[in-house]
Amino acid sequence: MRANTDSKMKAQPEARVEDPENKAADIHVLMQAELEITVKDKDGKVSRQEVRKAESFVRGWLELFWVHANNLNTWPGYEIRDTGGELRPMITHTSNWFLHALAAVDTHGILVGLGSTTPTMDDYEMENQIPHGIVHPQLQYSDMAVGYPGINMNTSQITITRSFANASGSAVTVYEIGAAVRARSVLPGADRYILVLRDVIAAGISVPDGDTLTINYRLQAEL
Repeated sequence: MRANTDSKMKAQPEARVEDPENKAADIHVLMQAELEITVKDKDGKVSRQEVRKAESFVRGWLELFWVHANNLNTWPGYEIRDTGGELRPMITHTSNWFLHALAAVDTHGILVGLGSTTPTMDDYEMENQIPHGIVHPQLQYSDMAVGYPGINMNTSQITITRSFANASGSAVTVYEIGAAVRARSVLPGADRYILVLRDVIAAGISVPDGDTLTINYRLQAEL
C-alpha cells in the first residue's frame, strides 16, 4: 500500500497567514476530516454511533489537486499511483474528482475493508477491501450521497455518505474505511481510481447480519 517516492504530506495541513503590517495577526486554518460511524438494525434501531477525528488524507488527494492547480491537460501529465498500484500520468479532465458512485459500485466513493495496518501518507489502496455482495464477508454498497457545502463564520464543510448493508448470513467486522475518486489518465486514455482518504478503526466495527453500517466523512476547514 506504499508509493515508491519519498515526498510526504501532512495529513492535517495547517496554513498560517501573517499580516505584514501587523505581526500580531496570526490566523491558523486547519483542514481536517471527521468520521461518523452508525450501525442500525433492520428496524432502524441504532446499536452503535460515534464521531471521531479521521486520520484520512493520503498523498493522492494533494497530488490530484496539484494536477488541477497547474492545469496539466496534455502529455506527460503527472504520475499518481492508482488503486491498482500502477503509476498513471494524470491530467485535468471532467472525470476527475468524481466521487458519486452508484449502488453496487465498489471501485470508488467511500470504501470499507478488513485491513488493520496504520494509515500512512503513501497509502494508495485499501489494504483488504470488502467487495460488494451478499457472500460473507461481503457487504452491499449503496449509492453515494454528497451533501451541499455548509459555511458559517468559522467553519466550512461538506459531508459524503454511504451505507453498507450486511446480507451475508453472519456478522462482518469492518476495520478500515477510505474513499477513492475517479480520475483520467492520459496514457492510456481511461478513467482510473485514486485513493484520497483512509482510516483504520483498531477495535473494528461489528455489523451483524441484517444490519446496516453508515459512514459519514465530514471534510472541513476551520479558522
